[in-house]
Formats: sequence, C-alpha cells, structure tokens
Amino acid sequence: MTSTDKFEESEAQGATGQFETAQELEFSRFRIRDGERLLDAEILLRLTEEDTLEVILESSGSAKRNGVSVYRNPEYKLGLETLLRRVTAVAFSLDDCLVDSKQVHKLGLSAEERRVQPHAPFSFPLTLVPTIDFSALRLALTGPQTSIGSHAKKGGNATKRIVMRFTLRDPGTSLSDVLTALEAETVDAEKKRRRDIAFGVTAADIEASMNEWRLLGAEAFHKKYETHPAERFIIAEPDGTEFDAKAILMGARFHAGLDGKNDEFRGERETVAMPLVHLGFLVEDLRERIPGELTSDSQTLSEDQAKIIQQAQRFAGATDSKAETKIRREQGLLRRALGLGGGSHKCSICGRTYPDQLLVAAHIKKRSECNESERVDIPAIAFVACALGCDALFEHGYVIVDVDGVIVPGRIAKDLHLAELVGEIAGQPVGGVTEASMKYFAWHREFWIGSSL
Repeated sequence: MTSTDKFEESEAQGATGQFETAQELEFSRFRIRDGERLLDAEILLRLTEEDTLEVILESSGSAKRNGVSVYRNPEYKLGLETLLRRVTAVAFSLDDCLVDSKQVHKLGLSAEERRVQPHAPFSFPLTLVPTIDFSALRLALTGPQTSIGSHAKKGGNATKRIVMRFTLRDPGTSLSDVLTALEAETVDAEKKRRRDIAFGVTAADIEASMNEWRLLGAEAFHKKYETHPAERFIIAEPDGTEFDAKAILMGARFHAGLDGKNDEFRGERETVAMPLVHLGFLVEDLRERIPGELTSDSQTLSEDQAKIIQQAQRFAGATDSKAETKIRREQGLLRRALGLGGGSHKCSICGRTYPDQLLVAAHIKKRSECNESERVDIPAIAFVACALGCDALFEHGYVIVDVDGVIVPGRIAKDLHLAELVGEIAGQPVGGVTEASMKYFAWHREFWIGSSL
C-alpha cells in the first residue's frame, strides 16, 4: 500500500470532523510556542505508524458574536509556516496534504478531489531540508486551497482545515520527540484567561482612551489601569505616535463602563489586535521581523529615514484591507519613506518641482499584484509623481520606462491633448529612482506593452 493509499484509507476511516470514533481520539491538540506565547493556530497530531506523522491544522475564520467579530485560529498562516520549518528536524518528507473541511465532506469529495496540489516548484512527496524557502512553501499550500470545495467566482478560503502526512526520519520517533521539535504544548495552558477584552468596546471608546494616554503619558496611564508596557501589539499612528494596544483596550473598557482587570484577559492577536484592526486602527506586531533587507541605497539615508522605511515595511506587509483609514495610513507612511513631507520635490516623470502636497507616492508595480516581499520593498516599490497628470499617465500605461530608464510612450493616446502631454515628457530619464526599482518598471512595461522596449 502506498503512502497516498494509506492516507486516503485513514481519511475514509474517520480522521476528520468532531473526533467521535476511537481512531479519531488518537489525535491530541496542541499549539506551537512563539517565544513566551502560544501561536493562535491549533494543530492536532498523531503517529499512525512507526515512521508516519499526521498533522491537522484547524481552519481560520471569523464570526459575529453580540455584534463583535470573533476570530478562529487567526495565525493560521504563521502557524503553518512555523510548523513546516520546525517539523523538518524530525520529518524526512511531506508526502501529502488534503483539505479536511466540513464542506468537502458534505459535498462527498474524494481524497483526490480534496488533495492540495502545491504550486511549482513544489510537489509531493517533498523532501524536507532546512534550506527550503518555507514562506514560499506555505504560499504553495494555501493558494491551491481556494478552489477546493468552493463555488465562489473569485476563489474561496485559503486557510481551510487541512491534514498533512509526513514520513519521519527515525522510525523510533515518539510524539514527545515531535512536540520538542515543534515546540508545541497542549491548548489547556491558554484557556483560563478571558477572551472578551474587546467585547462592547467601540471606536469612540478607543479614541477616548488614546486621548487619555496622550494627556497622562505612558507611565501614568499604565499605573492608572494596572497595565504593563506592550510585549506584542501597539497601535501606530502615521505621525509616529505609538500606544500599547492591550493597555488602550483596558482604558477603553473603563470609558465603556465595562469591568475587568488587565491580568484577567488574554492579550493575543485574536483578542487584542484583530478587533482593533476591524475598528479601523493600525496595529503593529513588535515581534515580527522585517522581511528582507533595505534597498542598496539605504545606507545613505539618515537614521531617522531608515526607521521610517522600516515602519512602512512592517505596515505594508499586513494591509490587505478595504478600510479607507488603513489605506490612508499606508500612503502616509510610504510618502515619508520617500522623503515627502512639508517641503517640495521633483516629479520623477516630468522633472518639475512641486510642493509636496501636489505629489503622491505612486506604486510602480500595481499594489494588488505585489507579493508580500514586494510590498515591503520600500522605497524601491514606489516613486514620486505629481498629481497634476504624471501619476495618472503612468498608472494607466500612457507612459512607461524603458530598459535604459528613459520615459517613452506606452499605450496609444487617441486624444490629441493627451498625446501632446505624453510627447512633452517622452525622452526624459526617470528621476530619483534606484537600480532596485528597475525590476518594477520592467513589470509595469510588460503589463502595458511587452518586454521588448
């Protein structure tokens, strides 16, 4: 019997759903440790044979409870990537991965129909080595999930319940050995503290609490509400002001007339960060490492400018929201990363100098087309363009940048006046752009015209 056949047989015997059978009870629930806390992504483990490990990662999602969004396993993606990275110490290969949601079983999908076919260059069985790009592997496993068991026109959920099968390196590996490698612990350790710190709190309560923080100062605020300096999440304003997220929520509870002391509540992403984000606030995770390095010319920047770019990088990695307030905040941070403030600068397209309020931080590659690493490639991903026409001309492809960094006509301008505007700036070198930006201009050129220019 092949590994795939054994996997399908275990699925048919009931290793899914509510864990009602004796075989299902062989699974144990755990969460992976991240420093002093447990990731909010629940996993279930069992050794099915002396050389085989099965891991279930519970789905991620949200629901409304008393008008407040409640989140389930919000750190699914981080949990999956961390699991893959750490399991490599005890697992030789990842042999298979199937979607295991209630929906696919309701539809009666076969194991083959539920199988997650990872994006290239990955395929099953996948030999696990420490040099794998685990971020790319995680994306290769979450992306294909969207179409499995979904009829949504634009694709479904990419964080479904999945079950993975691994071949262990040592046939004598015990569950204790696996837990040590994964740095995983039982979920019971996190169940005692309250999860409702944000229940009943409004945006107005948060603003009142933040205003009180500004008035009292951090030390006096912490003393009043018996809170502690932030270990994980902060509320960040575009002007650089930062507030301890959990402390602000405790102050907001006071303004809302709610009870409870700080130490009674859990201070994780699900209970603190996500409710604040959905109320329209920018929340940053102090423990997240900045992906990638600054661009090659960053050493010439002042220390303050480099810090601004790092702040923008952290924010840009988590801004997939339709909320206008967060988009405005991102634009403010990106403008600062490009040096735009209260002065004046040249437009990179027409070369004319304008007051900064007439200039925009324009994405070279469409933001919606950027992957995570490209979104935080700041400031290379953007350039300065004037709002008097150049920004729109570039965005809609009427002007592009050739391989030599020269502005040339792009799409055919059928309107005479539009053609004249393009003609006035064609032939000029694009200004204030580094070598790191050229790959994004190449994407823009190919998107509108092709790569031949």
